[in-house]
Amino acid sequence: YPTGPALLRALTDGRVPRAVWSALPGEDWAARYADAVAATVAGGRGAVVVVPDARDLDRLDAALTAVLGPGRHVTLSAALGPARRYRAFLAARRGEAPVVIGTRAAMFAPVDRLGLVAIWDDGDDLHAEPRAPYPHARDVLLTRARLAEAEAAAGVARASAKEARSVDDARLWLLLETIGQAAVGLRRELALDPVDKLPADFVADAFADQAGTTPTGPAARARDTDDPARLDQLLALPRAHLVVDGYNVTKRGFGEMSLEQQRKRLITGLGGIAAQTGDEVTVVFDGAERMHGLPPAPRGVRVLFSRKGETADELIRRLVRAEPAGRPVVVVSSDREVADGVRRHGAYPLGADSLLRRLARS
Repeated sequence: YPTGPALLRALTDGRVPRAVWSALPGEDWAARYADAVAATVAGGRGAVVVVPDARDLDRLDAALTAVLGPGRHVTLSAALGPARRYRAFLAARRGEAPVVIGTRAAMFAPVDRLGLVAIWDDGDDLHAEPRAPYPHARDVLLTRARLAEAEAAAGVARASAKEARSVDDARLWLLLETIGQAAVGLRRELALDPVDKLPADFVADAFADQAGTTPTGPAARARDTDDPARLDQLLALPRAHLVVDGYNVTKRGFGEMSLEQQRKRLITGLGGIAAQTGDEVTVVFDGAERMHGLPPAPRGVRVLFSRKGETADELIRRLVRAEPAGRPVVVVSSDREVADGVRRHGAYPLGADSLLRRLARS
């Protein structure tokens, strides 16, 4: 079966493939159905399989027990009797068993997160209900498949809309906090005595004077992207968010250490900055694989590792884009591409030396 592996991968990945299978002569059809059910269960979803008669049901029951183990599926058929059949129904209804197999009546079995419906030998007359409204197991299962797909799509849409509202609410809250604290800071910093001259009076008095001097001293020095004074100025802004390109800083400052020691030293230093300033601090490291056994980060410091297929630089740009316009975001990296990218989104890029010198004096 050339497309068989692709079908199993799709079921495991949570997709909704459709297939019509013609078994080869001598094929163990029950084992192949068990493979499809196992792939679906591995993806966290349930399955319903309908067969024509008790002989086929016994064969499929044995195949599923061999693949899934005991207790992972229930059977529904008239031969079970009312009590056993009701217990099996309740196990499916409560989600205790993710898989239901049975004869014709099993087409209505309740299964949580339905991911696979299957029918064996759909041309068999036993699949057709002889009483009104004469449902056929094949038609009922196809309808359930379409409904499950629609419910899944609606659930994703609802989750996406809720997440988008949550992100918007967080951005709005941060923006209002930033504006409010900025106003308080300005009122405090710009407290001036009453003046007896208006701006036009100064223009009239000194309109011929030319400002030809170049700023010197701390103000000019703070404009240097590697000067810790500039970093201090930016971190003093209300609701500032410091984002650090982890390995870019550590390899520049203490590259002779192991990566684990580099991370520990930087994160510890950032914990001190977070405690002193009260600012939000995020440090990003390249990490294709998830890091295990990491010590807990200091209070106020968020430690992120880029996912497989994503660099720390890309994750930093994503963090900057997520912030509301107007919030001061300070990005520390000596990577020119990172600096240019975050500057386009309104962040303040600083060189790695500014942070290293800031940490050295702590």
